[in-house]
This record gives sequence, C-alpha cells and structure tokens, in this order.
Amino acid sequence: MDIPFIIISGVIREEDSVSLLKAGAHDFISKENFARLVPAILRELGDTAERHQHQQVKIAFHKDEEILEQIFCNH
Repeated sequence: MDIPFIIISGVIREEDSVSLLKAGAHDFISKENFARLVPAILRELGDTAERHQHQQVKIAFHKDEEILEQIFCNH
C-alpha cells in the first residue's frame, strides 16, 4: 500500500527523525512547526498520486510489451 506517512511529534529529536525518514516515513513535523502540516499533506497526496500514475503507466507498458512479444514470437 502506498499511504503517505507523516510523523508529528514534540518529543522526537531532529536527529532521530532522520532514522525514521530512512525507514520509510515521508516527512517529520515538529509540534512547534505545525504550519508545515497542511503543505506537507498536500505535497504527499500529490506525490502519492504521481507514484500511482507512474505505476499505472508501468503496468500498461508491460502489458503492451507482452502483446508485442506474443505477436512477434507467434509469427
């Protein structure tokens, strides 16, 4: 599943947030910086839609590739 994951915390140190981002979180927002929350959500929703669209194009490409392979291998 491709679900945006944003960590919001007032106790996690910035250094520790780097580890969380490397582990798969998409963003970290400190409770002291809540103004970043809405832009982060909007960005992640856009990025998720973009990744989904890329995946759909990739699937369509592989289907077309399989069809062409069947055409040329059978003739």
